[in-house]
Amino acid sequence: MPFLEKIATKDGKRRPCVKKLGPGGTGHYVKMVHNGIEHGMMTAFSEAWEVMITGLGMSYDEMKGKCGEHVLGDFNDKVIQDLDNSEGTGTWAAEEGIRLHVVHPTIALSRIFRAALTDAAKRESIKKALGGGVQPGKINGIVGRKKFVQEDVQQAVHASLLMSFIQGLHMLSRASQENGWNINFLDVLQVWRAGCIIQSDGIVDFLEGVYKTGKLDHDNLLASTSVAEELQRDYPGLEAAVWRAIEADLHVPALSASLEYFKYSSSTSLPNQFGRFNF
Repeated sequence: MPFLEKIATKDGKRRPCVKKLGPGGTGHYVKMVHNGIEHGMMTAFSEAWEVMITGLGMSYDEMKGKCGEHVLGDFNDKVIQDLDNSEGTGTWAAEEGIRLHVVHPTIALSRIFRAALTDAAKRESIKKALGGGVQPGKINGIVGRKKFVQEDVQQAVHASLLMSFIQGLHMLSRASQENGWNINFLDVLQVWRAGCIIQSDGIVDFLEGVYKTGKLDHDNLLASTSVAEELQRDYPGLEAAVWRAIEADLHVPALSASLEYFKYSSSTSLPNQFGRFNF
């Protein structure tokens, strides 16, 4: 480890982002889950981009400082196209979540959305058959555009990113129990601080604090008081952003999946009156 620590990427405090995470293929599994979280995060970012560019008519210059660099305009084509089927790890993460019975809609729906993005010719033929299809439009009725972006859209993205992390960490917890890996989640978060795509010091700082409380159900991070308070703070913005986007026929699979995840995960009264088969 000393050699790896010397050459590894360092975080903002000059700490190496490398750890022995467990026996055998534990590290590979953690990387797979990382890629699933990545799908959720990048889809949420691209949805926020469409809300601001298409829904609000913002320019790229206006986007600077609100959603990263203005090159996000080319984000979908450069990052999400998957015509060579090379993004196996994201697919595996979605499959593993189902196998482990872990609720992971932000990750799973992001993977499904990517599958929809892969065949432009097919989407073009469907659009033609529908006489133009459903076209994304402008968001109307926003009195303060700046306030909507800096509060509602920002809260929506933050909530979706946090829930992507939580869903991935739940998968790791379940897999660790199943395989006897005894994963140290503080080590996982340290590895994810830098040198990887999902590096996010703010969320990692927050989650480190959650894990350091000691009294924690690793399979149910949403029940943590700190997590609950954080998501309750973001919920109004997430709900408003999704509502406005759906009204304008914008595409928000990850944001809407995150909204529903928060709603049904915190409810004890769900529409599950399916009935029964009489044979």
